Amino acid sequence: MSNTNLVLTKTDKKILNMMSKGMLYNEISKKLAADSKGPNSNSYIEKLIKKLKKNYKAKTSFQLAILLYADGVID
Repeated sequence: MSNTNLVLTKTDKKILNMMSKGMLYNEISKKLAADSKGPNSNSYIEKLIKKLKKNYKAKTSFQLAILLYADGVID
């Protein structure tokens, strides 16, 4: 279910990779803040995941991660 209209920043991809490894939103936020890399609020992360779930018609974060992996967005 490829989504060709999807444009992700390097930070977005980093967030998705951390999420796919089981990190929680607050853990991801703290890691990004410590690395001083781009947007790092829980709100930004939640909105990104919500937008991607809608685009991919995924009901859960687990399902989203599988779809993103299948599309080569995350590794």
